[in-house]
Amino acid sequence: MVGGVTLRGVSKTFKRESSELVHALDNINLDIAPGEFVTFIGASGCGKSTLLRIIAGLTEPDSGDVRTDDEPVTGPSPDRGFAFQDHTLFPWLNVRQNIAFGLKNQPTERLATLRGGKLTPKEVKAQITSDVEDWIELVGLKGFEKVFPHELSGGMCQRASLARALAAHPKVMMLDEPLGALDAFTRMNIQDEILRIWQARETTMIMVTHDVDEAVYMSDRVVVLSARPGRIQEIIPITLARPRARSDGDFSLLRAKILDILQFGGIRQTPDYYL
Repeated sequence: MVGGVTLRGVSKTFKRESSELVHALDNINLDIAPGEFVTFIGASGCGKSTLLRIIAGLTEPDSGDVRTDDEPVTGPSPDRGFAFQDHTLFPWLNVRQNIAFGLKNQPTERLATLRGGKLTPKEVKAQITSDVEDWIELVGLKGFEKVFPHELSGGMCQRASLARALAAHPKVMMLDEPLGALDAFTRMNIQDEILRIWQARETTMIMVTHDVDEAVYMSDRVVVLSARPGRIQEIIPITLARPRARSDGDFSLLRAKILDILQFGGIRQTPDYYL
């Protein structure tokens, strides 16, 4: 299995138009194992999304080393997928065409290698068609192949967007609050969809969220970042058996522990009881 991520001494400072310097991240050191599900959580502005973009190769750190499978990250790569909070589907393409877009823009050699050998361009094209149909079924959009984004619900659009990003077979998948705009019930359903795909494909998942329950429900480990500049404040292993129940007592204890670390605005205390 591939998809390990290594961060060593990663720091980032931004310069605003006023020439003010904003220290976003400071000395981030982290190892993420292949196939692991890791979530970054912290206050707004703590650098969570910046860190995700640095791993994806969309933002360059000022200092430090970022590697996937021991190869330095020097820019975007099809081996690293990215899902945004907004679904970013192309409005002029239907569901099938949107999902296929992520595959058709891959080098033929890469698509052939992913399938274990050399394929002719004609065979690659046939494989793309087969893969797209598989993903449509996997994310529960069978029967909506020819439907355009404006005709879909928010949850369906998010499923199609995730399928498009994952269809390219990334080794590492970045999820930047992809469920933040959804209602609570749709959000829980899509959480289960993501977990089902993750377990089926064994893709390394790295997610940013503000939702503590979501972090505990989905993750192998939760990385809590401090307020700006973002530093790793604590890493919480989530060893609960899957599938997880939000009503479970141990779930509530982990939720309370993370909320305590986040300090409720700066005053850390040991709770007398757990909700």
